[in-house]
Amino acid sequence: MPEHRDLRACVKAIQEDRKGRAVRTAAPPWSDTPSPAQVLYGNRSRVPQNLGTPSYSPGTGTPLGDAQSFQYSESAEGGELRVLAARGVSEQSEGECFSEYEFDLEQCNFIRALTQDFRAFAVCKQTAFENYQRCRGY
Repeated sequence: MPEHRDLRACVKAIQEDRKGRAVRTAAPPWSDTPSPAQVLYGNRSRVPQNLGTPSYSPGTGTPLGDAQSFQYSESAEGGELRVLAARGVSEQSEGECFSEYEFDLEQCNFIRALTQDFRAFAVCKQTAFENYQRCRGY
């Protein structure tokens, strides 16, 4: 173990050595050399700068030019939108689908208990839910 005075002498020598060296200045945060991203993409802004100027000719009336405008009309197959939205399975069928879903989840719990594999359990639950949605018509 070095003596205390030897350690002090060593520290003093290091300090003297540092005083004699030139002070290194930190490089500025910017550089004249472009980064690889600047070379590839340039300094273009991702937000359009000409938001006040339309990108279409004002004579056409729409940004899509000659495209037909959309008008709502009832389709031949759907009739009312509520009827279309209410399509699905009956309450009895929904109950049967849910019973099958619960059974599948119980099977998944057995798989988890036997294998202790949480990935297999997660895949099993995902498959059970997909089967449930398919049964319900989604």
